[in-house]
Formats: sequence, structure tokens, C-alpha cells
Amino acid sequence: MRLVNIRPGRQVRFYLAALPFVLLAVAYFLGSNARLAENPNDKLLPALSSMAQAVKQMAFQAD
Repeated sequence: MRLVNIRPGRQVRFYLAALPFVLLAVAYFLGSNARLAENPNDKLLPALSSMAQAVKQMAFQAD
């Protein structure tokens, strides 16, 4: 059987589908850390903690 014709199993398909999202998350974390090391007030790639804090403030706290 040729390698092209092999159908991956259910678990392998899940991991292959999740792989691009994991790679994007890793790229974001690396880029964010690099930019925040240069400028702690960077707004282009903020840290996830600051994004979570902003969502909490905007969505769950009354004005």
C-alpha cells in the first residue's frame, strides 16, 4: 500500500486537525514574549494574562 493511500485512525486525525492551532498558539506565545521583552507596554501582541484581564473587566464588571 502506498503512503498516500493510508487513512489515519480517529485519534491521529484529531491530532492532525489540532496541529495548526497548536502551532499558531506557540508562534503567538513566542512572538508575544519577544515583543514584551523589548517593550512591556506593547499592544500589538499582548500577553494572554492581560487579554484575560481586559475581557474580565469589559464583560463582567459593571460601569
